[in-house]
Amino acid sequence: LSAANSLFIVGLYDQAVKNLERAVLISPADPTINEHLGDVYWQVGRKLEAGYQWERALSLEPEKNQMKSIKKKIKAGL
Repeated sequence: LSAANSLFIVGLYDQAVKNLERAVLISPADPTINEHLGDVYWQVGRKLEAGYQWERALSLEPEKNQMKSIKKKIKAGL
């Protein structure tokens, strides 16, 4: 996950998508991975898929502060 975060931070979104898609296959019930996958989907223009991933992350019972952030993304995007 940290490699994908680094790619996201420096703007290498296509690489981040690949890494996070792999990560979500390994840990499908992790709300953080699903949220970050939504973030990179948004950055590469895959808005519908981003919304789906954020909804999924929300359904996986994230921490309270993370839940607030995800709800904001669902309403307004990034």
